[in-house]
Amino acid sequence: MQAIEISLIILVSGIITVNSCNGQRKIDENSILIQKKNMPFKEISKKYRITVEMLRELNPLIKGDTAHKNDTIFIAGASKLLKEETLTTYSEQRVDKKGMFKKVNFQGKRYFICEANPHLYKFEIFNVLNNNNQPTSFSFIENTRTKKLIYAVNAGMYEQDLTPVGLFISEGKTYKNINRIKAGKGNFYELSPNGVFFLDTGENAHIVATEKYNDVKYKPYLATQSGPLLIIDGVFNSHFNKNSPNALIRNGVGINKKSNVVFVVSEDPVTFFELSELFRNRLGCDNALYLDGAISQYYAPEVSGSNPKQRATLGTILTVSDRIANSSDRDSLLENEKKTAPSNNGETKGTGNSKNKAVMGKSGSKSLKNKGNKNGRE
Repeated sequence: MQAIEISLIILVSGIITVNSCNGQRKIDENSILIQKKNMPFKEISKKYRITVEMLRELNPLIKGDTAHKNDTIFIAGASKLLKEETLTTYSEQRVDKKGMFKKVNFQGKRYFICEANPHLYKFEIFNVLNNNNQPTSFSFIENTRTKKLIYAVNAGMYEQDLTPVGLFISEGKTYKNINRIKAGKGNFYELSPNGVFFLDTGENAHIVATEKYNDVKYKPYLATQSGPLLIIDGVFNSHFNKNSPNALIRNGVGINKKSNVVFVVSEDPVTFFELSELFRNRLGCDNALYLDGAISQYYAPEVSGSNPKQRATLGTILTVSDRIANSSDRDSLLENEKKTAPSNNGETKGTGNSKNKAVMGKSGSKSLKNKGNKNGRE
């Protein structure tokens, strides 16, 4: 049998045109070619512990008579920050009609993901502070709503009395001011910088470092403070260790290139580094914030069923709901808005074309530097 030679191209997501025995192929946009290697398949198989079947699963270009191709193209995702060659596996399954939810398997770990446009759906946040000092829950929120609940998730760290550890804003009212204390125990303090996820009054999503919150020019309508920051402007938190043994159930929130909010809850124990890789390398989020660890949980009625199962009491819960009671009416309204949208020289109220930005200064640094405790826990 003729030896298979693989053109191994490791790149970050984007579009690159490559030549194969079947002609040109376009792969994603704005790709960065990290390295290219030609080697016999047996050598690749041994080095990366990968089979022909795995190659086919990872890359749909590899089909059928792979053994008879002399120049098969294999594409593997790679981090901009990783210097060694890395093969990553990724698969996803849409699990709802709207296309908001998907189950993902990334590098052997399972995740549940919700992606929502804050201009199309109503975002709200709940805590004892805005609930008459009563603990909130998925069931309570669903039973007291007039609009259809689509998604609910824990959204930030909290104290023993269930109050937020830091900033909490609901419907434009500040119930707790931002926490700027740098000394303390736990990930919020020891893996600094921590940060804030917020929506402004124009319904644009933002993630900012706590130290830069005063620089924000937008008026927050909803906000939660948590930490550590996972990614800012495409750069991982410098505390994170790729080889860390500290894996837990975790969840976080990011903002992708479409300016949509992306919620991720792991269904397997993961490290901070693994969670950050998923957000940036696969979900297109250059900015992401860690929300919490072992207690992380979500409720999606369309996927989970009508009876919310909550494992533990939660401090803060963030929800995504239909803006009007009938979702079909909402869809008709949105379609009508597209047809009647004003021209570029007219005044628009929706701010749907605004770009979300992370606020982190312009030092040009290649990593998120901090002056906190370097022995932070993961």
